[in-house]
Amino acid sequence: MGSGVDILEVQQVVADHVEEIEKGRRLPDAVVEAFRRTGVNRLAIPLELGGLETPVPGSVDTVDVRAQDPTMPLGASMLALRGGRYPTAPSELAITDGAASALGVATSMLSAGVVASAADPLAGA
Repeated sequence: MGSGVDILEVQQVVADHVEEIEKGRRLPDAVVEAFRRTGVNRLAIPLELGGLETPVPGSVDTVDVRAQDPTMPLGASMLALRGGRYPTAPSELAITDGAASALGVATSMLSAGVVASAADPLAGA
């Protein structure tokens, strides 16, 4: 399977086709192709059948994504930056070390839309 960035691509493809998925009750070709390209469709398939035989529990790391405007009264106080700057566009984000690790990116490499390293307010760090 590809890196965590590939999973973000799959998430975006699914999000782009969610209305079509709901109406047609099937996966559009673009979603199926994204699954194939990244290997997501092979996660739970046994090795002898060409899959990755990944146990379902623990096969994924969850990452909470939330939109938070730092210019709003409570926004900045909920986003503690450890480096970089506040995101200013929908294509930019601040990322915690835990999320960066789960996604396979380094917070020291502020690129590809990652403009800040942020502290997790729920972890107290």
